Amino acid sequence: MGAPPNEFSFILVDTSNSMLDRSIKDDTGDDDGKKKRRRKKEKEIEFISRFKAAIDASKIILQTKKGMVETDQFGLIIYNDEGATLVHELTNDHDALLEKLSGLEMTPGENGGKKSLNGALSLVIQEFAKQLKFIGNLMLRVLILTCELTVFDKDVKRLTEIARDIGVYVDILFLGKYYGDSDADEDMDAAGFFIDEEETDTESLQLDFALKEPSPVVNENISDLERDGLALPGIEPTSPPGKTTGPTSATPSSSPRKHKHFNDIREISQLTDGLFLDGKETMTVILKHARKLGDIKDLEEGLGAFESAPVRKKKLISAIAEELVPLGIAEIQEQLEGKSDLKCNICFQSKSPNGAPFYATGRRCSYCQRTMHLECAAKWAEQDQGSEEPWIFRCPFCFHLLKVDPSVTKLMDLQTIRQNVARLESGKERKAKTTTASKLSPDQIMNIFEPCELCGVIFEADEVVYQCHNCQAAYHQKCFNQVLDQNERHCRRCGYEFSSW
Repeated sequence: MGAPPNEFSFILVDTSNSMLDRSIKDDTGDDDGKKKRRRKKEKEIEFISRFKAAIDASKIILQTKKGMVETDQFGLIIYNDEGATLVHELTNDHDALLEKLSGLEMTPGENGGKKSLNGALSLVIQEFAKQLKFIGNLMLRVLILTCELTVFDKDVKRLTEIARDIGVYVDILFLGKYYGDSDADEDMDAAGFFIDEEETDTESLQLDFALKEPSPVVNENISDLERDGLALPGIEPTSPPGKTTGPTSATPSSSPRKHKHFNDIREISQLTDGLFLDGKETMTVILKHARKLGDIKDLEEGLGAFESAPVRKKKLISAIAEELVPLGIAEIQEQLEGKSDLKCNICFQSKSPNGAPFYATGRRCSYCQRTMHLECAAKWAEQDQGSEEPWIFRCPFCFHLLKVDPSVTKLMDLQTIRQNVARLESGKERKAKTTTASKLSPDQIMNIFEPCELCGVIFEADEVVYQCHNCQAAYHQKCFNQVLDQNERHCRRCGYEFSSW
């Protein structure tokens, strides 16, 4: 297996009023690194605020990650009931982020509620989506440092599922008072979000391949050994575990195993296969957990967890891809007045393949602003092998993830069907006409300014190109072979049948 992809992680720090509470026991010793001091009286124990503990833990996470993989990127978001703020965008300049953490001041709001958490999760998803528009293979993580067990309602569930579908692990370092899992529901919560899951009880299977003592011979097998002359002195027969007679069973037990579900923030970690770590309001425990979070890089074992199910993946890509941008009113006016001559950057023509003026079907990439016909973009999307849907494609120039309205591709399919039906109807009344096609020279190819009739891509001089003698429609060799492989063998423009080539 090759090197795992770099991590893109966001640290979310809660800055609600409750983070000001000085409830974290600082048992880490002096700042000079001297031996820890043990205080016998509770009044002598020093306490720090939850916010300071969150900042110190965030620094440990960054420093640990920097020592492992310097190319991993981190971003920083703070949130409270006033909303969420992007303090620092994703960067692999860990020193700059450490400096930003050192200068971060508490900006208290109300106690963290669903509004604050929703805002932070929405911001994370937006920032991750920006990265996924250009890069497809990423490991995404979110690290939440909070003291609030925020209610897990339908809105938070929706955002959590979106994050999960992107492939995000959400880890939570809890800095508040934790009362354990006594309120966990092993069936479903009050809203009925969850159901039981059937799983094989793998805990009963012995998967340890280390050398072990030889297994004792059971009563049922000793007679077989004696009959075959294989019984050895000193072997004492025993009974199978849990049985006195009868054969042993080699089939592992399978029983429904219920997963714990929560009605609060812990469910975010559950749904995304992340970690929920209780800091126990003690600094040594918090820093220990921080080092663990910074040290996670176990992709060799869990790489599949970042591959969403195909259905969810299609929905995700469709949601992230951006619509092509229509021309502005001023641009359309200039086109109508003949003051500008915009052309498609795919076919290099002003008029669309259907003969419409550019102001009618012209669009722009939302990122690089390159112009293209809507029809050409739809054809490009059909030929984009890396797309999950036929109307989603990457811009040919900046590779930004774009999408064409599915109704456009359906309309193009309908137009093609109508054209084919018309040709078939006309073919019933008269004998089918035939034509020939010939391979063009490089000089002839350079004089063709229309795209390939099948794929809509322009031609290069070093390509093999065939041209219909009747209508001069041109095809790439690969596209021409696709036409010939079909039973009709008709030119896609004029409908004539190719008799030779």
